[in-house]
Amino acid sequence: MELPARIANYDLVIADCPPAIEIVDSVTADLWLVPLDGRLAMENLGNIYPSLRRTQGAITLVLNRCDLAGKRVVEGLREAAEQIPNAVVRGAPIPASAAIAKAAEYFRPVWDVPYGKGTQGDRAIQQLCADLLTDCGFGGKL
Repeated sequence: MELPARIANYDLVIADCPPAIEIVDSVTADLWLVPLDGRLAMENLGNIYPSLRRTQGAITLVLNRCDLAGKRVVEGLREAAEQIPNAVVRGAPIPASAAIAKAAEYFRPVWDVPYGKGTQGDRAIQQLCADLLTDCGFGGKL
C-alpha cells in the first residue's frame, strides 16, 4: 500500500483498500471501495469503520473471491455486510477464478492478463467498474 505523493486538489478520490490498513487515517476519499473475502475481513472492517465514517466518503463493500466456500458462505457474508450502516454492498461477488488470481499476481487488470479477457472474472470486474463510474456520475461506459 503506497499513497501517491500528491492527492490533494482532485475532484474525485476513490480509495480501493483492504479493510485493515492505515490509509484511512491518511486520505480523505470520496468513495471507499472495500473488498470483503470472509469473516476476518468483516472483523477488520469493524476496526476501521469509525475512521471510514469520519472521512464522510461513501463506502462500497465488494464481496471478493469468497465463493470457493459455497453459496451459503457468500450469502452469510452478504447478510453481514448489509448490516453495516451507511455502506452499499455491490451486487454480484467477484468470483474466485484463475483469471482474477492471475490479475492479482501480475498487478494488471483481468482483461490484460493471458486468457483473462472475456472470462467470468473479467465480466464481473468490468461490471463493477461500470457501476462505480455510474455511481460517480460518469455514465458507466468503459
